[in-house]
Amino acid sequence: MDVRSQVHGSGQTAYELRGHDLAALQAEAKRLCPGGVDVLREWQRVQPAEARSGFVRRWTLDLIEPAPLGEAQMQVVCRA
Repeated sequence: MDVRSQVHGSGQTAYELRGHDLAALQAEAKRLCPGGVDVLREWQRVQPAEARSGFVRRWTLDLIEPAPLGEAQMQVVCRA
């Protein structure tokens, strides 16, 4: 997960979060902003395992070390 501080015009603390799972980003945003969070933008793209190249090879390797199936991003502002 990648978390970056952002400058927000209102002077409130803001963050951009990037990772593989939107639920994990939401949990991290709640941890960073214990007073509450306003989500400015969020998205997630999920790629089904069957769509990845070399499906049989990837399936076998995923048994050993699962690969991320997508990417997610959030932009949030902490409530004062």
